[in-house]
Amino acid sequence: NAIKNSAENLKVIINDILDLSVIESGKLKLEKIGFSLKYQVVSVIETFMYQAREKGLELEYEIEKDVDRILLGDPVRLNQILINLINNAVKFTHVGKIYVGVKLKRQSGKTLHVEFSVKDTGVGIPEEKLDTIFDSFSQADESVTRRYGGTGLGLSICKQLVALQQGTMLVESEENEGTTFRFTIPYTAGEAKDLIKIKSRGSNTELVNNDQLAGKRILMVEDNDINRMYAVSILKKWKCEIDTAENGYIALERIRNHDYDIILMDVQMPVMDGYEATKNIRKTLPPPKSDTPIIALTANAIKGDSDKCFAAGMNDYISKPFVPEDLYMIITKYTRQVGPNKAVKSGETRKKKRITDLSYLKKVSNADKRFMQDMIEAFVNNTPSSIKEMKGYLEKSEWESVSQVAHKIKPSATLMGMDTLKPLIHKIEQYGRDGTKTEEIPDLVGLLSEKCKIACQELTYILQKEF
Repeated sequence: NAIKNSAENLKVIINDILDLSVIESGKLKLEKIGFSLKYQVVSVIETFMYQAREKGLELEYEIEKDVDRILLGDPVRLNQILINLINNAVKFTHVGKIYVGVKLKRQSGKTLHVEFSVKDTGVGIPEEKLDTIFDSFSQADESVTRRYGGTGLGLSICKQLVALQQGTMLVESEENEGTTFRFTIPYTAGEAKDLIKIKSRGSNTELVNNDQLAGKRILMVEDNDINRMYAVSILKKWKCEIDTAENGYIALERIRNHDYDIILMDVQMPVMDGYEATKNIRKTLPPPKSDTPIIALTANAIKGDSDKCFAAGMNDYISKPFVPEDLYMIITKYTRQVGPNKAVKSGETRKKKRITDLSYLKKVSNADKRFMQDMIEAFVNNTPSSIKEMKGYLEKSEWESVSQVAHKIKPSATLMGMDTLKPLIHKIEQYGRDGTKTEEIPDLVGLLSEKCKIACQELTYILQKEF
């Protein structure tokens, strides 16, 4: 666990330094493509709604009518700036609300100077630190890194991204009252015809059909938060049903318990990379899961890397950073071939690896069937109420209580041989106890609930058959 936490901290630092180095080298290329301003802003805000609600914060936004239009510019870099600022606002605000505003500051012909503001009621920034807050590796206070994490590079990257787009950025803050970041970027007015187009199989072009992928179940496996948010915002627009995983290990758990039409698999990830995850899917899962189309997401789509993707069992690859039309084309290519996976109806059974293993219980009880029966019945009778209790604490954001219930479940899970759930239970226990990564706890509890339900079904069957 110590190694994992250290690796995650280093990953944040490396990602920020790479972003900064590309910007400062002058090699960052900006797009000038058509995009809906309202759609981009709302997509980013929606990714933070649950996180804000979890902390008891209001997250509000207002987009004035005169900027609710199509513009020409770089929507990916706009997303990156907004994600960084809103993430900071949520991180540093414990009571109150966060407000995101978008308005037209001024217009010169076809050039619209759009002003964005992110205002919070958080801890604020001391007056003497306001002049240095945008400096690289600078944070308002040395204790910030220990309390909240981060590198002190995020705001520097934001300001430089704004400057590269001929914009300006400033901050207003009062300690213990809140902070407001404002930035203005000039965009060119666009039209519907400027929206991203894709080539059809013929010689004509057609706009992306937002309904063609409606209902497709997609698993997005990506460890980078910004890349994941960007892809999810695009897929939501196409009305896809999306699950996410931060590494190959989590992806395998998702795939064992759910059916997907297509898997978008990052290649380089911690814990288990995309190559290893793909090999596991192809070799260890039963069909049709093992045959699910897998598309590699790679930043190095040179011949050697693409060959490696195919050798691992991937169907195709897409280069990062990708644009929406590339993603659309590759998803439609493979979902047309296979069609949507059908959800398993209630009462149907699927072949899958069992969650429980009673070998350990048999060993510690010297195969005493009466003792084994009592232990199994106790697990089946008590676990559902423990999960319900945990979910109740979850709704009230009582993290320490969630941790205590997880701790209570752990010994009985060990007795039932549920070794695959140990890392999951440990995470819930640790995050709840320490009050860290609380935004991940609901998904972890949801996954634990699903697993325990399956375990209870397995054990009930064993009780009926063997006892």
